[in-house]
Amino acid sequence: MKRAMERLRAPREQRNGIRGWLLVFAIILCVTILQGVRAIYEVAIFYHSPWFVLPYAVLLVLFLLCFIQLLRRKIVFRKFFVAAVAVNVALACFAAIVQKNPTVLLSNVAGLLWCVYLYRSDRVRITCGLPAKRSGIAGNALEFAAARAMEAERTDAEERENKEGTI
Repeated sequence: MKRAMERLRAPREQRNGIRGWLLVFAIILCVTILQGVRAIYEVAIFYHSPWFVLPYAVLLVLFLLCFIQLLRRKIVFRKFFVAAVAVNVALACFAAIVQKNPTVLLSNVAGLLWCVYLYRSDRVRITCGLPAKRSGIAGNALEFAAARAMEAERTDAEERENKEGTI
């Protein structure tokens, strides 16, 4: 019974840490931050107005906060990323209206897909210290094994009490 419980809990250790798709997300986030610095520089040179730089600066700050919280393994990094994607979508909508080019909005599809990943992934939850979502066959098996282990412990305790009472 204990071996079965250990096998079911083993994926928790395998999915802990910034690896897999979460590592890909972190790398893309680093590249996005570097591109944000470059974008702020280019916008500042081209427009010479702080009002044009402000949205990009807010976007850069949100991405930086997201990256810092990810490295600290705080689950709040997801909220910073969603806020950054929302600002990015707003900027893309503005650009689509001004340039009359709706294809600018397609660049935000990847950000929206990352949002879905961050809220659905067990690796993200486990890395940030939250319990994994127990669903499907593995979740049911783990709950069943835990219930069986508790029942076995209770039966053993009752048998010990009965032996102590008869002696």
